[in-house]
Amino acid sequence: EIKGGFDVTPVIDAALIDDWITVLLLLERGADPLAASRNGLTMTNLLSTSRVDRKGRYGVALEKVQAFLKKKGINDTPYEPTQVKKMLADGEWPPK
Repeated sequence: EIKGGFDVTPVIDAALIDDWITVLLLLERGADPLAASRNGLTMTNLLSTSRVDRKGRYGVALEKVQAFLKKKGINDTPYEPTQVKKMLADGEWPPK
C-alpha cells in the first residue's frame, strides 16, 4: 500500500476521519486490514474509538467493517498504539 503524509495508508486515513464507507470500499478492494500508522494507530483501534452514530450511514458501514475484519479472523480487541509502535520498531507488526 502506498503511504501518504505521516506514513499513513489511505485506509487508515479514512478511518481517522470516521469515513467508514470509504474504509469498507478500500478493504473490499484489497486494502491491508492490518495497516498501522507510525503512531501505532490501527483499524481495530480506530473502530473502538469511533464516535459515529451507529444508526447512521457511517455507523452501518462501521459495523460492516467490523464484520469484514471478523470474517478475516482479525481480533476486534485493539492493540494499544504504544504497543503497535514497539511492534513496528521491532519488526513484529503485523502480528502472526
